[in-house]
Amino acid sequence: FLPENFSFMGAAPGQAQAVAEPLSGQVMCKYLQLAREAAIWLSLGGFQEKCEFDARIYNTHVIVDSEGTIRATYRKVRRPWLGGVRPAALSECSSAASIAR
Repeated sequence: FLPENFSFMGAAPGQAQAVAEPLSGQVMCKYLQLAREAAIWLSLGGFQEKCEFDARIYNTHVIVDSEGTIRATYRKVRRPWLGGVRPAALSECSSAASIAR
């Protein structure tokens, strides 16, 4: 198991977004190769995933099998009401802002 921000932790706002890649990118390919070569499963805690179909950046948990195949992904969702947002403001939040796949 590799923890949250296993591939990069920025020191300043915006740095994580700047290095985000799609799951087919160079960083993830190296982890897929590592799993294959070591014949181990990997649980990758938080990958800065650049979505291929829109401009969003996701904090994605990735499960990789011992053959280097992505077996599961979970795009973590931040619920606005847990971050101190008043319930009256929830009507302003769009459901599209919390897409999980």
